Amino acid sequence: MEPTAQQRLASTTLTSCGLLLLVAALLYNPWLLRAVLPSGVIVPQLTQLVPSIIGLALSGLSLLLIARLIGRLRIGAWLFERKRSLDLLLFVAALLVPLMVSELYLRPFAQFARKTTIFLPDHELGWKLRPGAVDTWARVDVRINAKGLRGPELEYAKPVGVKRILYLGDSLTFGYGIRSYGYTFAYQVQRLLAQSPDCRVQTINAGVDGYSPWQELIYLQREGLKYDPDLVVLGFVLNDVVEKYVLTRYGGTGVGFQLMQSYVSLTDRLCNISGLMYFARRLSARIRLGEDVQRGAQQQQLLQIRDLIRNPNDPLVKKAWAETLANVDGIVRLCKEREIALLIVVFPFTIQFQDMQQMNEPQLRMIEYAGERGVPVIDMLPLLAQRAEQSGLTIDQLFLDGCHPSHAGHRIVAEIIAQRLMDQGLPAGCPRR
Repeated sequence: MEPTAQQRLASTTLTSCGLLLLVAALLYNPWLLRAVLPSGVIVPQLTQLVPSIIGLALSGLSLLLIARLIGRLRIGAWLFERKRSLDLLLFVAALLVPLMVSELYLRPFAQFARKTTIFLPDHELGWKLRPGAVDTWARVDVRINAKGLRGPELEYAKPVGVKRILYLGDSLTFGYGIRSYGYTFAYQVQRLLAQSPDCRVQTINAGVDGYSPWQELIYLQREGLKYDPDLVVLGFVLNDVVEKYVLTRYGGTGVGFQLMQSYVSLTDRLCNISGLMYFARRLSARIRLGEDVQRGAQQQQLLQIRDLIRNPNDPLVKKAWAETLANVDGIVRLCKEREIALLIVVFPFTIQFQDMQQMNEPQLRMIEYAGERGVPVIDMLPLLAQRAEQSGLTIDQLFLDGCHPSHAGHRIVAEIIAQRLMDQGLPAGCPRR
């Protein structure tokens, strides 16, 4: 039986597509890529291109085989006896073949990031730690307990004779880049207090990367009070004032850095296996943050912090402080209502050590705020500088980056907090020293 005109056209279309894919496979090699791409582009090695070359070649050969079968078998005539079928084939070929070539060509150039599974979306909080998660974050292994916190899991009911300290804060309190929860300042404080036999203390570290006072207040109301804490230690970092404005609920366009670095949707997973989606997301990030995306994000935050320090009377800075302190007020009121002691610890950014007298305005504001409400406060800026000088350490040795303490930094922070607690007899019932 002679093939129909529709059948021949369908076979010719598939043959053309198959040949196009084979030619694409032949042309995809490091020598030709170096000749046509700009000099600054790093061309993958041949071994990295091989999977894409094989994919293109196998796809091309498969289409050639299908084209031959359609052109000779009766089923081909039956499939394309209607013009709609042929139109659909032409549409699919025109769409999918270029996409396939683009996808396989781009994939070796995509630097797929290893995302984490320790965060998940939360309607009220934006995000939270995933209960039971075991994964890598900030290049260290992290284990999250069944209640969604880093550290040993505790029952809500407090044992008789035990004092509990609940820590609220962001990545600094969480222990960003610290290889074990035991090295974070919260648990080092517990060990220092335990040196007194009359002070049995349990630690609940509720620090979560990226949290600001509005989230810490919600967590305290929703979960923290269940632990019946005797003392709440609120870790306050300068970016607590400005960081929230990147979120959609505060007028921004983002969902939070933590969710951007997490597998929380099908799109996240596709972006980590698809060259096309990877480069589409990179293009979007470059439009917002510049050529060097990571540096652009860091520079954006640094500029915000500099504004906070140097332009305290700017209307936007004043608005940010007012909203932030309103959230802190909620934590203060809740602790007073429940007769829970509260300590605010203000952590610095490393740029402030360049000129502590001229760059400490945010700390002074928090000290004034806490003083008006009768809340004890620790300003870590001068204390860390003093301890660094006494111990012979540089500021760079106390920090991993612009704000996160190193292991040595966490140890010194713990010593400062523990000494203040012992001096003031906190938690209530622990003996003063």
